[in-house]
Amino acid sequence: MDISLGAGLGYQSKIGLGVGFRYVAGLSKVGDFSSEEINPDFKNSVIQGSLFWVIPIVKE
Repeated sequence: MDISLGAGLGYQSKIGLGVGFRYVAGLSKVGDFSSEEINPDFKNSVIQGSLFWVIPIVKE
């Protein structure tokens, strides 16, 4: 299990095209390592990017 915090920004144009970016930082340790070669304070972090198009729904 991992507890994380995320933040991001996005933009959508009038024709439905958009772009978004998000960063997610892990707040909890991922594993409990007893080896001296691995840092025991290992946490997840993710950078995400998206490109999207919103499909218009026609209501009659």
